[in-house]
Amino acid sequence: MWGARVCLRCVPLGRYAVDASRGALLWTARIGSASGCTPPTVANGFVYVGSGDWSVYAVATEPATGAERAVERAYAWKYTTGGTVLSQPAWAAAATAGGAVFAGSEDGFMYALDGATGAKLWAFGTSDQALSSPWLADGLVFFGSGKAVYALIAASGERRLTFPTNGTMIAAPVVDEGVVYIGSTGSSTKGNYMYAIHVRASGTKLSESGLHF
Repeated sequence: MWGARVCLRCVPLGRYAVDASRGALLWTARIGSASGCTPPTVANGFVYVGSGDWSVYAVATEPATGAERAVERAYAWKYTTGGTVLSQPAWAAAATAGGAVFAGSEDGFMYALDGATGAKLWAFGTSDQALSSPWLADGLVFFGSGKAVYALIAASGERRLTFPTNGTMIAAPVVDEGVVYIGSTGSSTKGNYMYAIHVRASGTKLSESGLHF
């Protein structure tokens, strides 16, 4: 939500912006594929969304039409990855990472894209699908992929941390006061895990201690 407007998650081939005070449809944007797309992230004057057609889209939030009828709006840019984008994009302010947008893909990469143009800034490859939505904290991008949690420098994509886990990482992490909280999927024998990983900065390196329960 931004201002008095709400951006709704897309149905096949569309995304909608609604006036929150009146429930009036402001505009639609034709994006994605029939397989749907991720929840939106609204920042930097854009609505960012990942899609089943392997792409990340940006649609400008302004100018929203004041007319009563809805206006179909073209997307501002589109970046195509090598797989379905199931992770909700995250945006970092210019002071942190040059105004970049981050999103993971089934192709195993976490991408950093220019928030204004969609140009690729960097891409970090993992050993599995990058389905987890990223979380930004202290200039780092945290996310899960395969059986590991990663921390990358937001500005460069350099890896600062890889924490091995017992289950597949699909859920999005949350970082609070230096602790990364994230859940994993397990198996019928091992079950599911919730991890609390304490991340400590030491010069240019990170060290970690973790527990699961």
